[in-house]
Order: sequence, then C-alpha cells, then structure tokens
Amino acid sequence: MACLGYPDCLLTGEMIDEVLGEGMKDRLNYREDSKDIIAWHGLKGQVERLATTESVIEALGYKLVVYDIVASRGPEIILDLNIPIDPLYCNSADIVFDGGTMEHCFNVGQTICNILN
Repeated sequence: MACLGYPDCLLTGEMIDEVLGEGMKDRLNYREDSKDIIAWHGLKGQVERLATTESVIEALGYKLVVYDIVASRGPEIILDLNIPIDPLYCNSADIVFDGGTMEHCFNVGQTICNILN
C-alpha cells in the first residue's frame, strides 16, 4: 500500500480491537511521540497513545510505503509529485491512498500521472 503523506492512526485501543480483532491493541507498535501528535490533532484526552500506521496496515495484511515531500513522521520516502517520479517507484503498489496530499501539489496533472504509475 502506497500512501501519499503519513496517515496518523487516530484510533483508540477499543477501536483497534473492534476493527482488527480482540486483543490486537496489545500486539501493535506504538509511537514514542504519541502525545505530541495527539496534541497536534487536538485529541488530548480522547486518545491515549497512537499505534504506528505501519503496524495497523501490516495487521490488515499489507505493507505500507509512505511518500512525501518531507519526512514528518520518519519512514517517508521523499518524492516531489509535481515532477515525474523515478521509475523505481512505478507499479510498486496495489493500493494508493491519498488522505490529503494532492491538494498541496501545483502540477495536478503530473501528480495524477504519478499516482496512476
């Protein structure tokens, strides 16, 4: 699964168990910077800690690869979607998720071509 920008996993432990199965919240990896990210999203008091999105996606049977213009959460591969991407990244994912990256790109046509590639 290719993701444009790192998608913070804003799920409570109860939500994780509901979606992935009972006891899964205890088997995932959690972010050391959870408190900072929770505060940034304005969810203080609503979510105790954040599972890494990688561990949630892997629990669903996929591998997560994140592409972004900057490494804001750590595991991102740096790409500028406004220009053609390296062929190395083409045809490398079955799923592409854009949770709000394309709206920040100026060359929308090229961005769409990159997503399709």
